[in-house]
Amino acid sequence: MAEQNAQLEGDDILDERPLRVILFGSQFAALDDAEAMGFSASGPHCVRTMALRLLQSGFDPQRQMILFRANQNIGRTTVGKAAQQESWVEHIKCTPGQKVAVLGNNTATGSVSVTELSD
Repeated sequence: MAEQNAQLEGDDILDERPLRVILFGSQFAALDDAEAMGFSASGPHCVRTMALRLLQSGFDPQRQMILFRANQNIGRTTVGKAAQQESWVEHIKCTPGQKVAVLGNNTATGSVSVTELSD
């Protein structure tokens, strides 16, 4: 009789290899990965910005990210954890009549402020 919870050899190996994130200084990050070619971000929260872009592109929030600076492994996180922030400020220019949609990636209740600005 076959075991009900049997696994094939190698099933315990991760399906997706970690994404390699290269940090240049404190305000620029780029992915060194053929699967995510062209992903980079700059600014004080560059890793967080990159993680949000990865989520928007359909990457799994549980996907591992390994952080490197000057060819040294300096840490590890997941795409979902890197994207979390209590307050995210984004300015989007809209024309009158356009709709704005906001998505959240966790179960906490968030808040959104919409303000009319002049050019």
